[in-house]
Amino acid sequence: MVISRRSLRKILVVVGCLIGTPGFATAAAGGALITFGCILHLWSKGCLEQNRRLITAGPYRFSRNPFYLANLFIDLGTCFVIGQIWVGIIYLVLWALAYRDTIEGEEAKLAALFPGQFERYVSFVPRLFPNGGVFPAADVTGHFSFENDGLARGQEYARIVGIGLGPAAIGAAALLRSEGLRLFDRDASTALACFLALPACWVLKLGLSEMFRRPGNQLLPVGSSSVGAATAAIGLAGLAAYLFMLVPWWSVVPGLWSAIAGLEAWRGIRAERRGISGTGQWSYLPTIALGSVVLGAGMFVIPVLAS
Repeated sequence: MVISRRSLRKILVVVGCLIGTPGFATAAAGGALITFGCILHLWSKGCLEQNRRLITAGPYRFSRNPFYLANLFIDLGTCFVIGQIWVGIIYLVLWALAYRDTIEGEEAKLAALFPGQFERYVSFVPRLFPNGGVFPAADVTGHFSFENDGLARGQEYARIVGIGLGPAAIGAAALLRSEGLRLFDRDASTALACFLALPACWVLKLGLSEMFRRPGNQLLPVGSSSVGAATAAIGLAGLAAYLFMLVPWWSVVPGLWSAIAGLEAWRGIRAERRGISGTGQWSYLPTIALGSVVLGAGMFVIPVLAS
């Protein structure tokens, strides 16, 4: 039975959005597991030197597949957020089926790439779950670094944001199912702000990914400087804070653009330090601008309809 591990988490989130019943205790436990999984995810990626040498440093001293172990923690945390025990049981079975062949295939490849070394490593360290076996410190190869290829390309940071959006979407879907149109009541404005923050965070994930993948592409209109972008970010953040005190969900649009301006300032600084130049433009910018206009117009229309 072949199950794509790449689509497994997406299916889990979709199921959670349809039937999830997050409670405070289960959501808190799930959040803790997801946070731990994300930390382990970054730690593993910051040590890995894929197919170049056998890394036994960091989490690889305790588990031969800490990255996949991190995925398990993240997915278990998402199951906790969903709050349906039968979903977790079914998911664990599917997870084991999806990852079994992947792990076995990758370990066979490592054994071929590093004959002798990998067999010795296996004799000390368990495949997945730490069991007390630890690779000797004196023989460790590799080390953690933020400059490691796995982290320096920046895609992992965008991926972490995407991971966090999964349980957030489950919570937002549960809120929408329970509140319906009451979300648009003035008294529920904070809940609506949280709901609208979800697509805003997705936009920021896209911006973060673009910033690292195509550092020459500007996230704001061509001609903006890092100083100008930073100034705009601060000004828009102030506007968002003021609007939040009036009607919380009104702050979403300026808050989003404040964050985009902040990313643009960061991108510009990184590009300048690395000698990267370019006049390209973020392809999603027109769509985001149009969506912001529509949502901004809703600030005036929705309260009238809700009343």
